[in-house]
Amino acid sequence: MTPTLAVADQVRHVLSPVAEVVAVSPGFSSHLTVPEDARERRIRHTGVQDYLLFVGTAEPRKGLDTLLAALSEPALSDQSLVVVGPRGWGGVDVRQGAEARGLGDRVSVTGHVDDSDLAALYAGASLVVMPSRAEGFGLPLLEAMALGVPVVTSDDPAMREVGGGAARIFPVGDSTALCAEIVRVLNDAGLRVHMIEAGRMRARDFDWLDSARKLWGLYARLAE
Repeated sequence: MTPTLAVADQVRHVLSPVAEVVAVSPGFSSHLTVPEDARERRIRHTGVQDYLLFVGTAEPRKGLDTLLAALSEPALSDQSLVVVGPRGWGGVDVRQGAEARGLGDRVSVTGHVDDSDLAALYAGASLVVMPSRAEGFGLPLLEAMALGVPVVTSDDPAMREVGGGAARIFPVGDSTALCAEIVRVLNDAGLRVHMIEAGRMRARDFDWLDSARKLWGLYARLAE
């Protein structure tokens, strides 16, 4: 059992299993509530009120190098980036990478934050950017969409599947294309409104009851 059809396809391709591979997506019910003191929380973590946001572990598969390269483009010279999440494997140092590109004063790294701070940071973002090279599901997409924040993500198969047409997509590793998508979403008010509406609808597609029914049906077939 896999969380997406994309991962099911990868399992079939890489492992050549003799048994059936079934995709059962997790449901989504947002546990994030924007606190009344959201502005103060954002200032405490970032010092800015207008920023792009990345949420996830800092590791090679997350594509943070692509995001920093995009932020270095002249078209995004007025943008700040907030990176939320713990360090993972691979020795990725976001602060070091930002300073190497001359972005040290425009990139904030919060590390792990609690749910109230995370909700506040989502709510203050002009855009959530997920440049992943490889994912299994992509929960930050749904968290952002549920809170009414537009999302730009890579065309990694799982991210594209979870985005479901509500997110803007760019080719994995293409920082120039990522920069262009960010600029497009930031500058097109009509597109932003459409993405916010489509995102909220997409987040509602992931229902825990549907997931439970699929899983129950799977075990029922196995029991037979």
